[in-house]
Amino acid sequence: MPFAPRVHVEGLHELNRDFGRLSKELQKELQKELRTLAEPVAADIRRRAEAEHWGPKTISGIAAGSRYGQAIVRQRRKKTTRKRPDFGSLQMRKAFIPGATEMEPVVYKGVEVMLGRLTSERGFGPVGGVIRK
Repeated sequence: MPFAPRVHVEGLHELNRDFGRLSKELQKELQKELRTLAEPVAADIRRRAEAEHWGPKTISGIAAGSRYGQAIVRQRRKKTTRKRPDFGSLQMRKAFIPGATEMEPVVYKGVEVMLGRLTSERGFGPVGGVIRK
């Protein structure tokens, strides 16, 4: 399986956990913000899928989401036609990996803005962090 690029924000998981201890509503807001951050990446991946002339069912299955304090983009369609057993890896090579790599700076900036806004709204003051790959 090809390597999928990841954006790792040091301390984000712990921050999500701590927010969850303070308020379940705040944790839901963080998850919603992460889904919002993943949407431009999903749109770029859908654009790449259209350029490859993949079917509308395949394209409509590309969705942004969030799980366990992470923004994710995934293919929701699980059914295979058995005509192309390597179609999952083809999607990764042609659309998901290039799309995630190209949109990486947008996600970095979005995470910084989101964390700054959420923490200042809750009275935590300015937050410094390290974003790394």
